Amino acid sequence: MHVDHEVPSSSPPQPRSSPPEPATSGGADSHGADSHGADSRRADSRRAALPRPARHRLRPRPRVWLLFAALGLVIVWAAIRLGPTGFVVAAWSAVSLIMFIVAALTLSRTQFAWQRPERVDHVDLTDQEPPQVPISLIVPARDEPVLGRTLQQILAGDYPHELLQILVVVSEDEIDRETREIAQSYADRYPCVEVIAPRGDRRSKPISLEDARPYCHGDLIGVVDAESLIAAGLLGHVNTIAVRHPDVGIIQGGVQLMNIRAARGRDGTSGGGSAEPPAGDLGDGSAEPQRRGRSGRRGPKALIARFLTWCNEGTSWWRVRNCLEYYVWFMSRLRFQAQARLIPLGGNTVFVRRDVLTALGGWDATALTEDCDLGIRSSARGVRTLVFYHPALTTREETPESLQKLVVQRSRWMLGFIQVLLKGDWRDLPTLRQRLLAIEMLAMPFFQALAGLLLPTSLILIFVLRAPVVLVLLYWLPLGIAVMLVVAEQAAFGEFRRSYRLRSTWLDSVRLVIGAPFYQLVLSAAALRATIRLLRGQLEWEKTTHLGAHHIVPTPRDPNSRERDLAPRGLEGVS
Repeated sequence: MHVDHEVPSSSPPQPRSSPPEPATSGGADSHGADSHGADSRRADSRRAALPRPARHRLRPRPRVWLLFAALGLVIVWAAIRLGPTGFVVAAWSAVSLIMFIVAALTLSRTQFAWQRPERVDHVDLTDQEPPQVPISLIVPARDEPVLGRTLQQILAGDYPHELLQILVVVSEDEIDRETREIAQSYADRYPCVEVIAPRGDRRSKPISLEDARPYCHGDLIGVVDAESLIAAGLLGHVNTIAVRHPDVGIIQGGVQLMNIRAARGRDGTSGGGSAEPPAGDLGDGSAEPQRRGRSGRRGPKALIARFLTWCNEGTSWWRVRNCLEYYVWFMSRLRFQAQARLIPLGGNTVFVRRDVLTALGGWDATALTEDCDLGIRSSARGVRTLVFYHPALTTREETPESLQKLVVQRSRWMLGFIQVLLKGDWRDLPTLRQRLLAIEMLAMPFFQALAGLLLPTSLILIFVLRAPVVLVLLYWLPLGIAVMLVVAEQAAFGEFRRSYRLRSTWLDSVRLVIGAPFYQLVLSAAALRATIRLLRGQLEWEKTTHLGAHHIVPTPRDPNSRERDLAPRGLEGVS
């Protein structure tokens, strides 16, 4: 089904109570008015169950103010009493203390899921309910030539098409012509696939989500990115959770970046931009060995290709850390957030009950991080969120195209977090602990970037400044936590490789260690860029380019390997 409707170019679309009559050009027929009437009744009952809490004012405890006041007085006293050197010593002691707190919090959140075994082993893939929950999947797509593989992966899953509705949101401009044709080709072949093509100049993911929301008929509304490869059993497991936990309003699955190195194309450059599996691909992500003829071993073209491959891999040191970040976030940090009942939802593989989403007012079409914004609002309204993680159920994605695109992506995320912080919905959280945790979570990317810049300076001052032994030890504390983080990352990286059966070498571990301080500098650059864009009022959406590199990276483990499978069996938690 292909749906056209006008979207004003001057302002993002507002949520609609009911969709206009669509013009059908293939695919499934739309449901009648009875469905929308039932939606309204369920939404009314859900609104009654989601009372808007009274807005709280953030009032830190007096001892917190006293601590900061005392710290400031010590610095002022040192400047007056001891001169410039004393001022530097006192000020840097305060900075080191803040760096230590940031590093300690990061380490604690990173290791949360591994501190107790019961926090990990909770997903049973064998105990599943029969499919019975109608699910609507929204796939926002903008200039995505890899869309075909994503739709193919969804349709090849084990969830019945009769219970599945796939809404692909594209644009009516020339830029999106190829993506629109791919989406329409699937809509012509599969009744459960529908294409929505809004007219309008302003396009972004949250706007696309809001455009598609009125057309969703499923009891669960899920979001899948256009380049994602979802697991075959994902929807079946989501169905099981929805049936067994009727009090859970939001279900968050795991997402994992897969290409720890840049994918090798046939020309030696990063590849994987095809919508269909590349030649030699076996369909499950494993690549069939290619025969190399005489021309593949010699000649200037082969030498150039090898040189480009070497350069590409050499400048992709950050990818392994980017992949590990996702693993730790969904494996541990998100579990901590769920237990704290304050969860910034992911923008992919998240499923919301339709009446809950209606009661929350849908997605904020002006937000840069609509997922985080929805998570904060749902936490403030007391919506229960269930988080699960299992390597066999994760949605697979790719790292950004280049280091520059990583900076652009992270600056958008940081700017979106600050946008959510300034919006102030976190003030509706019921407890002071939750509100303080929200401030920490939304501002932590900037603190981490600042710590990355200050750590080298701290190392220099350790050997230059003359200070009491106690203060020198304080200067060393952030470095000690950083070393512990590196060790923990190596352990997590080993588990990540075993969980996903990835081929890696010792060079990947070396890149992970050596690249740590440089990666912090990259995050610092992203934080600086986000700050500049905030001051300039540049809040427009910046799209991340997708090449489909993760479509050719995963390889099955050698059946003759004797390596013991130490992969965790899963992670599940309810907030």
